[in-house]
Amino acid sequence: LVAQTVLPGQWPRVWDTLRINLSFASTFLVVAESVGLQTGLGRDLITAQRFLQVEQVYACILLFGIVGYLSDLLMARAKTALFPWHSDATKR
Repeated sequence: LVAQTVLPGQWPRVWDTLRINLSFASTFLVVAESVGLQTGLGRDLITAQRFLQVEQVYACILLFGIVGYLSDLLMARAKTALFPWHSDATKR
């Protein structure tokens, strides 16, 4: 009963939790790149801020937003494909 009913019913909620944690992980990745590494988009953002390169700052922020949006969209589409019986999956 547990293996056939309860666990399959919980997997969509576990997937939602993974999706939320992905957004937090990407935020921490930006912070880690800007503080600790010598290369990366976060480091480029901090360098552009320091030298008042406004266009590059906006480009970095836009790129972070696009990557975040695409990863969230990918997770939402995967949920729809993996869990078609879940009511939240059919609303999107």
